[in-house]
Amino acid sequence: MPEETLTLWVYERQEPLLRSTKEMEPRYSRLQTVLKRLTIRSICALPLTTARRKLGAITFGSKQLDTYSPREVGFVSQVAGYIALAFDDASNFAALRRASEELQSNNDRLQLLLDVTKSGCLQFGAPRSAPCHLAGRPTRDAVRLRRLIAPGGGRQAATLRG
Repeated sequence: MPEETLTLWVYERQEPLLRSTKEMEPRYSRLQTVLKRLTIRSICALPLTTARRKLGAITFGSKQLDTYSPREVGFVSQVAGYIALAFDDASNFAALRRASEELQSNNDRLQLLLDVTKSGCLQFGAPRSAPCHLAGRPTRDAVRLRRLIAPGGGRQAATLRG
């Protein structure tokens, strides 16, 4: 079983955690060793949470013993809230960008289908090998359009003709 970490504890319980390195439980012995080597004597771990979801935790360390007052914890908790909002906004922006790219791809395929339909290239029952001409020229999109419209599957599919 993996060792429980302070950040995992804070993440799961959504509560701040203040500790001096001397007061740490034995289950955090690896962390305690690292903190002692860095001469960190106090830590403050806070949840990174928005109204919609838990994102993680952030931990601050100090070389002074018992350095975090309730007032300072309140201030740093507000900062953690702003950090969580920034992460959430970045995540939402990335999701919006992915959705926008997918929508653009779908729109491009639909525009191709509309262009071919308007030009009269689309006809049911025409030979599959018949070329398609848009504005008097053979189009490279004919093969793509055949795949888009008629993926196969044994049913009568729309084919293209000139």
